[in-house]
Amino acid sequence: MDAEAIFKQAETLRIAGNDQQAAKLFAQLVEIPGIPGGLSSFRLGEIFNRNGHANQALEWHTRAFRSAPNLASRITKAEHLHNGYIYETVNDHRVTDCPICGAPGELWSANNCVTNNDFIPGFNPIREWMMCHSCSHVFAANYPEDIHEVLTNSAPDQWAEPNPGFFRQIAQTVGQITERARGKDLLEVGCGAGEFAGVAAEFGFAVRGLEIRPAYAEAVTRTFGIPVDVEDFLQVADAKKYDVVAMGDVLEHFTVPPADVVAKAASLLNKGGLLYISTPNFMSVFSQVLRDSDPMRRVCEHINYFSRISLEKVLSSGGFTVERYDMSPRYNGSMEVIPTALASDSIGIPKSVAM
Repeated sequence: MDAEAIFKQAETLRIAGNDQQAAKLFAQLVEIPGIPGGLSSFRLGEIFNRNGHANQALEWHTRAFRSAPNLASRITKAEHLHNGYIYETVNDHRVTDCPICGAPGELWSANNCVTNNDFIPGFNPIREWMMCHSCSHVFAANYPEDIHEVLTNSAPDQWAEPNPGFFRQIAQTVGQITERARGKDLLEVGCGAGEFAGVAAEFGFAVRGLEIRPAYAEAVTRTFGIPVDVEDFLQVADAKKYDVVAMGDVLEHFTVPPADVVAKAASLLNKGGLLYISTPNFMSVFSQVLRDSDPMRRVCEHINYFSRISLEKVLSSGGFTVERYDMSPRYNGSMEVIPTALASDSIGIPKSVAM
């Protein structure tokens, strides 16, 4: 049987769900001299990852890119945003210990991120996720050393324009915030295209935004007339206090310990203020069903992947009590919480949280 016939048989087995037999044939292919092994190595990486063998998956995904730097053209459709991506080595910052409790993590998943439209060149196309069993928390083992520059110099077009289809979904959340908030001053961290800020303004909130991407900040101000500063949230120094700090799909992006981010939010809240958070939940029913097919495993910008358990540990240690938990009406596999700050006007927490 020639290599082409072996590959077709392996693909038929893979599609039928017979991973074990498919893997044997793909492994046979990569050993045939003169046959490009990138696609077969990629298939092996996906199979091993899907079956819970993250270390082997990492080895095969790495081998795939090294043997075929233009692998993206083979594993994505021609119209895919990253079909023309050419693999290059990235200087990664490495993380081995849990950012919540400091315990050593265990490799949990190794994913090829190029297949996701949200991939950003400058990131390693192979994302290694670590698991802290003590905190039920997943975190990235690798991200670019110059991540701030990579992010601020990128502005993916797919997130640049407001999506009107999100407005009514966001209104459900803003309605819940309105019922609980003691006032109307709201700070949104990470405005993106401005859907949340625009809806909050319609509900009567006085909104100020923060955004690290200048193009997004300018667009939100231009579209909604909402002031948006290009500033790092952790460096905000003004003395103004807010009734709500909104962090919709933002907390998972920070490279500092989540406790530090929550402490900063607490310092900006009035007494009894609300902290709205939406973030992917790897233990959601959606993610448990999709498992390795969950697209959130392939979002290169995400540094933390919370569970309800790990998120509530961070919030509780920061002096917050959760008023409301819900599934996100906007993103499958994400959760929404609305915690309330306790008695102190300004609550601080340590740089790391011992659990």
